[in-house]
Amino acid sequence: MKEAPDLVGRAMVPIRKDDGTQGCAVIFNHLVDTAPDRVLTFLVTPRGVASGARASVVLPPHMIDAPHGAPATLTVDGWSEQWERTANHRIDLAFLPFYRLAEPGWAWDAQEVTDGMLLGPNERLTILGDELAAIGYDGGTMPSVRPVSVERRPDGAPGVFAPRTMAPGALIVALTPAGAGEARFVVVGLVGAADPDDDHGTPRPIIPAWLIRQAAQEIFTRLATANPRS
Repeated sequence: MKEAPDLVGRAMVPIRKDDGTQGCAVIFNHLVDTAPDRVLTFLVTPRGVASGARASVVLPPHMIDAPHGAPATLTVDGWSEQWERTANHRIDLAFLPFYRLAEPGWAWDAQEVTDGMLLGPNERLTILGDELAAIGYDGGTMPSVRPVSVERRPDGAPGVFAPRTMAPGALIVALTPAGAGEARFVVVGLVGAADPDDDHGTPRPIIPAWLIRQAAQEIFTRLATANPRS
């Protein structure tokens, strides 16, 4: 999956929590209007990554241009309260409006995952060859790409065999046929957290990509209602 770092390598940031656990948050542009195009940018991650009282967003130096240099991390107190969640607690996603991380004078050189990249709810995933991978942080300073496979979990839901070191929130991406000999790069979903008692033999949950779009719309509607002038 050699395309992944070029397409989405700057579309995620690592998260370090005070309890020692790590996660990955994806930068996602939710399309809220098409005349003209208007988006609301979120950080998106599983709910577990967004829990807790305090955490730090690691600021990759190649993604930020700051007049006096950006710090290595942005520590956030009241971490859990910064995130928005859907009313349905079974949707394992949390959203942080990107403007809440804005600092005066900072210019982000980031990519974003867009609505058009997300595999839809009625789309069948057909993978070209073995072009299925997870891209995210696994302890390094740059995102890593790791081949993965999709298997059924004990509850019958689809899961992904991803390295245990791959932080929850990593992107699952694939190349699918697009006709006329072309290929389409798609985001299949996010890697969920490993089960607490997992002995490395159980696939990790897949948070479907289409849920990101659905949940982002709910969050956008809530924010727009609370702040009608924004």
